[in-house]
Amino acid sequence: MTMKLKLVWAGMIFLLPLAAPALGNENMAGASSVAAAYLDAMEASDLDAAEALFTKNSLIFETGGVEGAWEQYRQHHLGPEMESVSSFSTERGEVRTFASQDGTMVTVTWPLEYRIVLTDETTIHSKATLTFVLISESDTYRIVHMHWSSRRVRSSH
Repeated sequence: MTMKLKLVWAGMIFLLPLAAPALGNENMAGASSVAAAYLDAMEASDLDAAEALFTKNSLIFETGGVEGAWEQYRQHHLGPEMESVSSFSTERGEVRTFASQDGTMVTVTWPLEYRIVLTDETTIHSKATLTFVLISESDTYRIVHMHWSSRRVRSSH
């Protein structure tokens, strides 16, 4: 790639956020509320509520792996994992949103810390960043892509 082409790409990436019109706060809040509803569903161990938030053709990535669509993720990963979870809680950081120019697609990025208490009383404390890509379907946002990236918090001993 030539230096000129690199500069053009860098300029486009820098200017892209400026190209999106300011959507009403209610639109951005609508997308953020879907992401929050996913975390609420996880805290309540309500996989049916979580499922209602995804499109049929969703794609989920978790810490370096492609998990597939929601149905596959639920059946082969999250569902079996939740059977050994006694509680799940989050401390949510500041959410960041970005919308496409026409508002039909929104990304929501959410840093958080979470604690999982397993049925054997083991506690897992981790930091994570969740990125959601939501699309507008029938006047509501649905999650078409989710990426969960996390790492354990080291103890201070």
